[in-house]
Amino acid sequence: MANPSTMTLLRYLSPAEVLVNSPTVLQGVYDPTRITKVTVVAEDKYPLTVNLDAAAGIWQVNLPRGFTNAGTRWLRVKGL
Repeated sequence: MANPSTMTLLRYLSPAEVLVNSPTVLQGVYDPTRITKVTVVAEDKYPLTVNLDAAAGIWQVNLPRGFTNAGTRWLRVKGL
């Protein structure tokens, strides 16, 4: 179980649902004063490239082709 105090330091915002084979941007917020790196791994197998905007405290993952198969996905998001 995640530590409740870290939930305010790093959070996933959107989207909750996506269309298959459509460009997708995964986005969240983080506290850049306490986190210098954000990692996102899909289903504990596929590390994704994360872009950080420290000035705004926003992290993003751009998926130009989106997800190729329908179904539920889970992401492991970590702030280091």
